[in-house]
Order: sequence, then C-alpha cells, then structure tokens
Amino acid sequence: MRPDPAGTQLLIRRRRSVRSRLLITAASGAVVLMAAGCSGGGGAGTPVSGTITIAATPGVEDAPLYLAQTRGLFAAEGLHVQITDYGSQAADLAAVESGKAQIADSDYGNVFTVEQSAANLRILADGFDASSGTAEIVTAPNAGIQTPLQLPKYSVGVPVEYSVTKPPSGVPASELAAAAAQVLSNYLVSNAQVVNWAPMPEQQEVQELGTGLLKAALLTEPYLYEAESQYGDGELLDAFSGQTANMPMSGYVAQQAWVKANSAAVADFRPKAPPAHKIKKGDGVPDIVLEPTHDFLVDIGAAKRPGQVIVGFAAETDDLVANARRKLRSKHLDLIVANDVTAEGAGFDHDTNIVTFFTRQGDEISLPRMSKFDVAQRILDQVIELRRAPARSTAKIS
Repeated sequence: MRPDPAGTQLLIRRRRSVRSRLLITAASGAVVLMAAGCSGGGGAGTPVSGTITIAATPGVEDAPLYLAQTRGLFAAEGLHVQITDYGSQAADLAAVESGKAQIADSDYGNVFTVEQSAANLRILADGFDASSGTAEIVTAPNAGIQTPLQLPKYSVGVPVEYSVTKPPSGVPASELAAAAAQVLSNYLVSNAQVVNWAPMPEQQEVQELGTGLLKAALLTEPYLYEAESQYGDGELLDAFSGQTANMPMSGYVAQQAWVKANSAAVADFRPKAPPAHKIKKGDGVPDIVLEPTHDFLVDIGAAKRPGQVIVGFAAETDDLVANARRKLRSKHLDLIVANDVTAEGAGFDHDTNIVTFFTRQGDEISLPRMSKFDVAQRILDQVIELRRAPARSTAKIS
C-alpha cells in the first residue's frame, strides 16, 4: 500500500495552536454545562444549591472547564464549583459513582463501559471533540521510523490516563488507541490492531522517547509540545484526521438521581423579575411577567464550521412535523430529533421514547418505541452517517 493512501489527507502536519481554540471554547464549555442542568438561569426546575464538585483530570480536553472557572463564569451564574483531580478519567468517573463528586468530565469509552453494566449515568453535555493536531503518534529523532507501516515492529506508548477500565474483549484499551488504529487502517488495512500499545503515563512516554526506550508514542497536548521542543521528536501520524476528525472524546456526566434532584430543564420563558423573598399566600395570586430565554442553539447554528454536524431536539405536543422542520431550517441544523411528549411511553417520566429524525436533506425517519439508551445510540448512528456523506448533510431543504 502506498504511504499516502489516495483520498485521505496527509497525516503529517505542522503543530497547530491549541491555545487559541481552547480560549474560544472556554465560555461555551461553561454555558453548555450550565444549560444541561446545573443552573436555574434560563431554565425551569430546581436550581442547584451548595458546592458542585466536578471531577476532572487536567488536560487539553478539560482546559475550557478550568478557564471557565478562572474567568468566573460559574460564579456569575450563582454556582459554587470545585474542580477536583482524582488522577485519571476512570477515577473521575468512579468519584461520581461513589458520590464524592456530582459531575465528571470523563472520556466516553469509560462512560459507555460503565453504562452497559450499571445504567445509572446521565450525559449532561458534550465536553471535548478532538480536532486535528490534538493527539499524534510521534517518533524519537533517531528511531529510524519513516512511515506508519513500520509501527507494528515496535511498542508504541499510549497514555494510560485515557484507558478504559476493564474494556470488553476485542475493544481497544482507550479511545485514543481506537482513533489511532482507525487512521492506521488506511495504511495497514486489517493489521492495524497488531500495533503493540504500551500504556503508561504521558510524562513517562516523553521521558522514554528522550532516552530511547520508546521509539514511538501517542501523545496529547501539552506533552506533544514538550516532546517536540525538548527532543525534536517528529510527527508521524495524526490520530484525529479523516473519519476520526472532530471525534467526540469526552462529556460531562452525573448520576441519574442527582440530575433528577437538581434538574434545570431549558425553557422558552422565565420570570422577568423573580421575587427576592417568599411570596406569601395572604398577598393573593401574583401576576408573573415572563420574558423569552436566550436560544443558544441559534448561536451554535449561526457559527457552524465546515464539516460540523449540529443536532437539535424538539419536544412537541402538536404539529410535530411542521414544528420540527421549521426549527431545522431556522436554526441551521443537520438533524433534529423530535418527539410528541403526550404519546404513551414517550417524553418525560419514562425510560422509553418515540422519536422521529428529520435531516437537513429532507429525510424523515420514524423510530418505534425503545429505551432512551437505544435512542441515543440511534442518534449517534445517524450522526456518523451524516459525517460520512458531508455533501448530502449540507444540502438545503426545499
């Protein structure tokens, strides 16, 4: 096979600035988390009180969370947030399961593994989509490795911080390894899995590249920069390119019980002037003046990037098809998931749902009643299909 497979982008790229992307997304990271159920602002439900402990291991994917706290975005919404590092993303998720933390920023590999056995977690919001240049296989200067075809001959370091706890048989040890293996399949075809991954802390990977104990390693920022600046390590393969570009890597999750007790569902309207004190019965029935809440989905659609797939949701009580298609057009979405919340076995207070997909190119896909977990999987399947056919997914609706 040729070193640069036809139809794929060149995988060896110059280092891109990650810092600028993180600064841009810092505010949105906080807003999405709060909109997902951690704030009473713009919502209808029970606002969170007390300290919210978020379990997060410092890394490029968690930078928006830390920046949001540093800039006071949580405090501005009346939230007291404490970010605690438990050592790894698996340990962060375990902290939520044990009740030590209320929310974890954890990789989806661990989240889905836990969900298969316990089914007690709720994804609040997407956390980090890995763009090009955020994870790469690099080689030591004198390793003699010129193309990815040579990698099966060596042990390749992979960050243990992202390892999935007790992955099922045949499942890669981490999402990073899975993404890299997918890109490697362009070169090695069915032999991508024969790469010998050597899990270890990223700092150890950098050190062993410098001493020559490792010939190649899969690294993320800021360790990529450290390896290149200290040892002159060369970039060999971008783990997030082609089909894996902008791959969802992590999300904010919490226990179902905590979410239910601290819900703040997004609403279309909110009280314009909430009273500062308790309303007494003796004062009579109050007149409540409402004002519209801000629609963040409109902002996201207006700022849509090339290749990005945006999914919206529509909970309707009447005219489901017309309302869903109107929202799809007006908010510049690629897919909207609509459901009639008055239908039996659908909507709120049920473990099942009945949804219909409406796509930007005009498709209408009605699904039978199924568990909400299965609905989530079907949504992801549809997103993958849209990403595989970008030309169709950006077509206009007539």
